Amino acid sequence: MTVGDHPGLVAATAARVKAGIRTLVTINTARREAEANPTREKRFQYVKALEQGRRWNSALRILAMLADEDGDDIEVHYEHAWLLMKLGQAREAMPVLIRIAQLFPQKYAAQQSAGLAAFSLREYKVAVDYFERAAEAEPERVVAVGLHAICLAAIGSVDRALSLARALHAKSPQDPVVNHFLGEVYRMGGLRSGLCEQLREESYLTERYFYRILDLCDPLAMPQVALDLYETILLRLKVARSEYGTQRRPRAFIRRATRRTYFLRLRVHSRLHQWKRTLEDLTGLILARLPASSDPCTS
Repeated sequence: MTVGDHPGLVAATAARVKAGIRTLVTINTARREAEANPTREKRFQYVKALEQGRRWNSALRILAMLADEDGDDIEVHYEHAWLLMKLGQAREAMPVLIRIAQLFPQKYAAQQSAGLAAFSLREYKVAVDYFERAAEAEPERVVAVGLHAICLAAIGSVDRALSLARALHAKSPQDPVVNHFLGEVYRMGGLRSGLCEQLREESYLTERYFYRILDLCDPLAMPQVALDLYETILLRLKVARSEYGTQRRPRAFIRRATRRTYFLRLRVHSRLHQWKRTLEDLTGLILARLPASSDPCTS
């Protein structure tokens, strides 16, 4: 058997090589332009090229240098802090994002970013105020209202949290994101009966809604939010396995969804250097790939 026996593999490899070469050319071009004309705009373009090429440390170093050169440039500080968030360094990013939120109290993005930084560190008492201001700035934003409700439940204001989450659910009862937020409020508030009922929502058991839920957050920018989301998805999939019994098509989807979720959670844990959790995810991924006779879905 030779490489030529797998044309799909050859084509995929060639495409990756071409993409890597294009990225390298883009980075080198941006670097030369920034060296020849070291303006703020050119250096920003270089940083964006480095980020696209996943050269995170180089991009972080240049942004830190730009922030030191101009301490009053809010955009530079925001980009620096947001990249720290992507790298799982929310503790370092939070003071900068809070400062920006204080400078722009009416801006949704500023309030939401500060809230996400605090939420990633499980500092719910800090996050709740920023999510509330973000929801006031743009009330139609489901994510801001939902995260505000989750934080309220986490700090003990369960009745208010339920009121917000149920109001969202009444407007969009089939929206998986809204259902996720309502389920998280039940979980954070310790309302087990409500959570068990929410876990059986039909919208979580279809491929269309499953992938919409996965798109709820960027695991690089919001690692802790993503981990909480993956944990909830795995719990729902476990409930779904018992609900569907031996029906073939739903079970096939549940197996695929379980593998996908374990893989995504493994990536986040490895990026955060949480190796014990990474090993647990790898074990779950391997078990989810076993034949049906050994499949954890049958247990």
